Amino acid sequence: RGQMSTPRNTSEETFFKCIDGEMEKVEKFTNQIVDDLKQRLSRLELDIAELKMLKQLNEKNRHEFKSQADDIGVELLRLEKYVNVNFMGFHKILKKHDKYLPGNPCKAFYVARMHR
Repeated sequence: RGQMSTPRNTSEETFFKCIDGEMEKVEKFTNQIVDDLKQRLSRLELDIAELKMLKQLNEKNRHEFKSQADDIGVELLRLEKYVNVNFMGFHKILKKHDKYLPGNPCKAFYVARMHR
């Protein structure tokens, strides 16, 4: 049996679609950055291994490699902050939703989804 569409059901549906869409954006962006950082780190490791094998690793290129590794680390920390801020934002929005609409709680579902 189909449920009649009411303004509240439509609003809830719109809310959930919006939350889903925003979570997908955050996840997609995060995955893109993680993939980029992994590639950069792999390239760095290959470059170091190649120079070691050729016995051309010197103080100058060691300093450059350390600088590149530091940059990757800084970007990883920035990404972690981005993820944490978004998690807290979603958490607060969902908590408010559940507070004002206790008949249709959703926070537990979405928080579990964010932890995947």
